[in-house]
Amino acid sequence: MTYPNTYYSIKKLMAAQIFMLTGEIFTILVTILTASVFNMHITIDNAISPAGLALYGITLLFLAVRILGYIFYIIGLRKANKDDANFKIAFYSIIITFILAVVSVVFVFNKEVYSIGELLVILTIMLSQIYILEGIRSLSKQLGHPEMDKTGAAIYAIIVTIFVIRTCVSILILILIDNSSSVETSIFEVIDSALSIGESVLFLFYFSKALKIFSKE
Repeated sequence: MTYPNTYYSIKKLMAAQIFMLTGEIFTILVTILTASVFNMHITIDNAISPAGLALYGITLLFLAVRILGYIFYIIGLRKANKDDANFKIAFYSIIITFILAVVSVVFVFNKEVYSIGELLVILTIMLSQIYILEGIRSLSKQLGHPEMDKTGAAIYAIIVTIFVIRTCVSILILILIDNSSSVETSIFEVIDSALSIGESVLFLFYFSKALKIFSKE
């Protein structure tokens, strides 16, 4: 096996992406519950109601799942950066993402701070994803698999487009927090999570193709 570190890392990155996908599904669930059933019953006589406690529990669960995904990213990229310099940049980017995600957990119930944190997470995770793609594309070309380079270039263009859309959506959420109903804000939050799920599916597809190549070479 020419690049055992990258092969090991891709397996970890696939696990990380599955955690991220699960976390975004939880996000959509929490958003819908907040905007509909639980929104009117978070407190009773200024105390947190059972419904409110359930909502907080689900929120913390999805954040924990997502942070676990970042940890798997860090574990995977720590080995891959020995094979290609692009993975090293991705490694440092994901560490910054992890720190921002932890800070977001602390301010999860402060909508303004949390939304700003999420906007920064979108930026840093995109940077790490771009350099992961570049690393896999570079090594695949060295192994004589130009089709991976073409597929990676297409995914590259898609995630940059998704990044632009998600950034616009996140800015709209920040604007709407104090000037609109929770239902309208929640619609944009669901759109953001849906785009993130699309990203995760794309990367799982690309990682699975890469895993087959690196296992044979």
